[in-house]
Amino acid sequence: MKKIYSILSIAVAFSMLALVTSCSDDDGEDINRTEVLTSKKWTILKIEAGMANEYEDITDAQLYECERDDIETYSTDNIYTKSPGEDNCDGDATGYTGTWAWKDGEKILTTTTFGDTEDYIVESMSASQLKLKSEDKDISVEVGGTTYYYTVIVTYTGK
Repeated sequence: MKKIYSILSIAVAFSMLALVTSCSDDDGEDINRTEVLTSKKWTILKIEAGMANEYEDITDAQLYECERDDIETYSTDNIYTKSPGEDNCDGDATGYTGTWAWKDGEKILTTTTFGDTEDYIVESMSASQLKLKSEDKDISVEVGGTTYYYTVIVTYTGK
């Protein structure tokens, strides 16, 4: 009987170890965020917007029709580039460049273009997908003592 309990205890210990070591903040993938960010061409997969943790899919909104197939790249020398895709409805055939950097231990991606700096919270990142969240501090609502900001979450796919 002692032998059965010992075997059972070892099995439970290995199961718990496997469960704990298989979880990660990066959707199950242990990745180098800089390497993944700089090795892909990123295009928009989904855009959500809202407040108070209630978001609506606005990917097909006319506001974003010109950006949905734009290509964003991040180089190893911290240059950020946004190039127009085939649906170049704003007529800017050249796109634009700026700089990028990590903040807060690679939890915030910062871009600077045209002298404006934007911070994007990295909601999730895997080898082929990037989800960034930005909050507009100028648009807010207070509910039950908590302030909520207008938030846009963009999910990108990397190729």
